[in-house]
Amino acid sequence: MILIAAISSDQSVYGQSLPEKKQQKAEKYKAALSQYQQEGKERKELEYLNKLAFLYWNHDFREQARSYFSRGLAINQGLGNTNGIKRTHYYLGMIWSESGRYKKALGSFEKGLQISKRLSQKSSQLSGLINIAQTHQLAGDYQSSNRYALQGLSLAKELDKLKPIRTCYGILSENHKKLGHSEKSIKYFDLFSSIDQHLKKEKISEIRKHSQSEISEARSEKQQTQQELTEEINKRKMTEDSLQRVDSISRKRQMQLTMQELENKKIQAQLKLEKTVRNSLIIGFLLITGFSLLLYRFYKQKKQANVLLERQNQQINQQKIQIQQQKDRLQLQNTKLNDSLNYAETIQQAILPAKNELEQMFESFILYKPKDIVSGDFYWYTRVEGTNAHPSKAFLAAVDCTGHGVPGAFMSMIGNRIFNEIIGEKKIYDPAHILYHMNRTTIDALQQERTDNPDGMDVCLISMENTDKQKKKIRFAGAKRPLFYYRQNEPTLSKIKGDRYSIGGINKNKTKKTFQTHELTLQKGDMMYLTTDGLFDQVNDHRKRFSTQRFIQVMYDNLHLDMKTQKKKLEEKLETFTGVSEQRDDITVVAVKIL
Repeated sequence: MILIAAISSDQSVYGQSLPEKKQQKAEKYKAALSQYQQEGKERKELEYLNKLAFLYWNHDFREQARSYFSRGLAINQGLGNTNGIKRTHYYLGMIWSESGRYKKALGSFEKGLQISKRLSQKSSQLSGLINIAQTHQLAGDYQSSNRYALQGLSLAKELDKLKPIRTCYGILSENHKKLGHSEKSIKYFDLFSSIDQHLKKEKISEIRKHSQSEISEARSEKQQTQQELTEEINKRKMTEDSLQRVDSISRKRQMQLTMQELENKKIQAQLKLEKTVRNSLIIGFLLITGFSLLLYRFYKQKKQANVLLERQNQQINQQKIQIQQQKDRLQLQNTKLNDSLNYAETIQQAILPAKNELEQMFESFILYKPKDIVSGDFYWYTRVEGTNAHPSKAFLAAVDCTGHGVPGAFMSMIGNRIFNEIIGEKKIYDPAHILYHMNRTTIDALQQERTDNPDGMDVCLISMENTDKQKKKIRFAGAKRPLFYYRQNEPTLSKIKGDRYSIGGINKNKTKKTFQTHELTLQKGDMMYLTTDGLFDQVNDHRKRFSTQRFIQVMYDNLHLDMKTQKKKLEEKLETFTGVSEQRDDITVVAVKIL
């Protein structure tokens, strides 16, 4: 139900008529429509109004089509058929747009879109958004077209529908071209072209498979036909030979042959009877002898099998003993390993900040879900007391180390130590400078300039200091991690992107990575969210990601609740979304509200 972008101007159809066969069909529909109107059967009347509307619309008689759809709309409204009302508004919108009457088209599309939203029909909402974006584009309102196209793009990505995604990219590319935004136009055209090539490759693959199937079927039919033709030729040849032989023998000779043949059959029957009796006696003797030999062989085999079975039982019992011993050893090793991991978990938990430390500066909640017993994620907090020259500062970070389990836990210990060294010992307080020194220290600690070690960390780091009793100055720097924040009375959560570098890792030779410090001012009641990527990358039973957008929506919907309840709502949403799928990575969310 998506509007086609190439729309010609409305041509006059008055004085013209449908083709003869279509006109006959239209007369039948009108007769049925009149009958159902008289009988008061509104649903049947609605069915034939739609048939007539589509018949005229398909032959570019738009005014007649619009008239029948309008009558159908009134019946749908009377019946309370919400889906029918929505579809009819979309049809009328397309007809108005084809006629170049874009204002009326937008009105109809908007009505259909609102109904789709009330019914929570996301596919129908997507159709409406794309129709409105294309209509604004045709009307020359490229800014409005971009706004609806971006909404449609977000919904198409959520529904994982490639064709609508391609359509939205195409609209955005054309709009920015018209607006003179060359870079954005090229960017969206590249995205459009990439998806378009992918869809074309899938189509070509389907056509190729279908063609190969048809070729194989044709070859098979050809071989079968050739075989049948050969058999038919042989049959005809045999028939012709038989006819020639019959014609060459006289009637008299044929009678002699017949009598001789009967005599021969009599002699053969006698011989066959004697042979059958003789063979029966021989077969009976052989069967008795063979059965006796078979019984003796079975006896020998059973005796050998019993001996073999006894040996196998002894071997199996010995193997059971060995397996049990091995299980006992493995159980002991597993117990020792779990004891070690549990102790490692205790150590790792001990280095994490205590909640009462955070509560001096923030009201908070922490969602910390390691994938294994120990985690590659950690969060870090410290407070630096102020002086006369410098106010006191608080530092908070959420860190995602390479891997999870034991390897990730080792990296988290290294990361924790580096934070303490840079801020606590070297007194470096600017977030960007902290990440710069953290990158250099990680590369040196893991000797990454001389080895193939790829380990690293993604970091979201903030510092906070008081500007007055109400306002707080926040400084943020990120290594591949963003900061989410909320100011009171704003319509949604905002996001500041981090820099594209990790700490250490695969970019180990880029020791001169630079990071940027972002500043913003928040006040009492405002909130910040520091996260690793484990939450957003978690998939459900349908392989769909939890996604940043879903996280933003969940938190925004629950901002009015206290922090403990916010955490509970996020955990419930994550559990419902994940279903029976396995947790893919460590998950950390640190949420703080400024006191």
